[in-house]
Amino acid sequence: MTVQRISTWFLLIVALVGLGLGLSLTHKQVEARTGQGFAADSLLCGEEGGCEEVNTHARARIQLGSMEPIPVALPAFGFFGMVAILALLAALGAPNKQKPALAVIGACSVPALAFCAYLVFVQAAVIGAFCTYCLILDGLTVATAVLSALAHGGGVRNMLATLKPLPKGPLLLGIVVMMVLDGGLYGTYVHWVKDAGGAAPQRQLSDSGESERADDHAGHAHAKKDALSEAEALEEARKAVDEFLKTYPDVEPVNIEFNRFDGFKGNPDAQVIVVEFADFECPHCRLAGYFMKDIAHRYGDRVGLFFKNYPLGKACNEGITRDIHPDACEAAVATQCAGRQGRFWPFHDLAFDNQKALGTKAVVRIAGEVGLEVESFRTCLEDEGVWDEVRTQVAQGRGIGVRGTPSFFVNGRALPHAHPLFVEAAIRHELSTQGVTELPEDPDGLFPE
Repeated sequence: MTVQRISTWFLLIVALVGLGLGLSLTHKQVEARTGQGFAADSLLCGEEGGCEEVNTHARARIQLGSMEPIPVALPAFGFFGMVAILALLAALGAPNKQKPALAVIGACSVPALAFCAYLVFVQAAVIGAFCTYCLILDGLTVATAVLSALAHGGGVRNMLATLKPLPKGPLLLGIVVMMVLDGGLYGTYVHWVKDAGGAAPQRQLSDSGESERADDHAGHAHAKKDALSEAEALEEARKAVDEFLKTYPDVEPVNIEFNRFDGFKGNPDAQVIVVEFADFECPHCRLAGYFMKDIAHRYGDRVGLFFKNYPLGKACNEGITRDIHPDACEAAVATQCAGRQGRFWPFHDLAFDNQKALGTKAVVRIAGEVGLEVESFRTCLEDEGVWDEVRTQVAQGRGIGVRGTPSFFVNGRALPHAHPLFVEAAIRHELSTQGVTELPEDPDGLFPE
């Protein structure tokens, strides 16, 4: 078997691996947009950043006008699908079809490599984190370019000669495959986002200064509805809750100290105390905030909510090795300062709504919007004592096992997953074990009676 023949079959293998990885990363980026998925790693900003940090970043999507944002991994899915079809044509087709198909693959690899270079630059210079799987996908793109040249033979000049005149058959086939794959997956993605209630629900300040949820059900991301019927999705959610409750009661509660500078809402003597450790630049924490507001509304005085800062920024978190969220520490301090003027929760809500553009100017602007005395607020931002409050919360979280955000504790029991279903399941379990029988309605029957 010749080098060209071997290279062609390797090219097909590379394309199939790239096709699967492109689909997986697209799915991951859609999960980040909708907040769906039961896996803990889909709902957590970890201290090491990496894949989660990249795939939840705004640059993981391409905005074209009013269209639903396009996940950056989506073009890779179509590209490798095209490569797979053309490589198969080159491997099994007639001799007069082989070189044109390989030449088209080589030509299409050039813009693909340019796009990969751009994405690597964004990860390095903008996000400050690298997604391992994204880099593997980049490597597969490089391998595609090299293998297509080897399979074609004769060097780049020979490949360019094959493209004159333009091989319309393989080119049209490749374009059709890309359009069908990317168009079909994008349509599925848009349908999923709509079924999930859209992306993060938008909030606005009411007359009282409190943020209102635009959609009472947006926090309940039940399941992956693009692949399941509603009945199947609900059944999957019930099974996930049942599995969670098998181990939750055995979790040993930890002692969590509460300080005057912790954010708190609800009844301090409530039967259930929920503690959230969060980071203002963490997209999953923003989604959790919508859900916790809903919990406070539906469970009333039976639940008390504590908010503790756990920024993934080196300015206040000595336990991390890289500045994952560089503005999160100042945002945490700013919220503490807002609390000194009695506006902790309004500031908390607007800080999350503006998490893509935090920084000194942003937090000062938010301070004015929620009615703070701005000069006092500016002075507070530079108060080392307030920074120490945040560092104390970080140290406390690290001492009880917090390694990512959001992290929840219900009556001292650490939750292994940050999914809102599990938070509510834990709350209902705690109330039930204390003899409470009148609980908020559960119209979908997600929780055991």
